[in-house]
Amino acid sequence: MRTIAPHTPVQYIIGTTEFCGLDITVNEDVLIPRPETELLVAAVAKRAMGRVPNSGSLRILDLCTGSGNIAIALTKSIPDCKIVASDISEAALSVARRNAGKHGVADRIDLVKSDLFRSVRGMFDIIVSN
Repeated sequence: MRTIAPHTPVQYIIGTTEFCGLDITVNEDVLIPRPETELLVAAVAKRAMGRVPNSGSLRILDLCTGSGNIAIALTKSIPDCKIVASDISEAALSVARRNAGKHGVADRIDLVKSDLFRSVRGMFDIIVSN
């Protein structure tokens, strides 16, 4: 039987949380996505839909991705995008990788171990972070 520390968030106990209508796996290696972060996803998706048609895939960088919730929600919301999601923590990237696979978007998200921009390469149309 696993001992649960006092004041452990219920999301860590059950291992999941809801974000933008998606079931996101979480554990102590990542922060629990906050409801107001859904406003960020909505704003980015709205902005992305206003770009010039046929201008190629939109490139988005998600810094400090954690569970991958922002990258996954954006990939589900914006059909023509390619996302690089970075985090300094290999454990967090493992959670993000699991979530991307679970939601069928692993082929559209490149996960990169990086301290902010240090190992990130390329140009981006949008950079997000929470």
